[in-house]
Amino acid sequence: SPNDPVGHSILWESLHVRGQYEEALEEAKAFFIGIGLAPIAEAMSSGYERNGYSGAMRSAADTLAVISQETFVGPWFIAFVYGAAGEKEQTLEWLERGYKIGDPNLPYIGGHGILNSLLREDPRYQDLLRRMGIPKYLKE
Repeated sequence: SPNDPVGHSILWESLHVRGQYEEALEEAKAFFIGIGLAPIAEAMSSGYERNGYSGAMRSAADTLAVISQETFVGPWFIAFVYGAAGEKEQTLEWLERGYKIGDPNLPYIGGHGILNSLLREDPRYQDLLRRMGIPKYLKE
């Protein structure tokens, strides 16, 4: 299934964690196109032209945040994309929003390499994991 969005999202994260940002960007675009959000892929292209991979991810996250004002977009999802941009404060802000509304995807944050690599040492992230009862990913 070469157009499967789930497959593209897994490749996106895997390539990101390996530091293969050019390839990760292509998988991220394919993911958004696959879920019917081609404007996010377009925002990524514009952001990439301005500020490389992190700019592409920031543009995607900013666009998702704007869309979320009109239609529901899971806060976890927006946090994940801000995390891919390396935007720690915005990532934590959206994770907290997700916690407050009970975003059903939030319990999966501990297993995501992008979020863990960015936030693992942050006491606010550790506090969120504690409040959610996810001890497996707590910093020892």
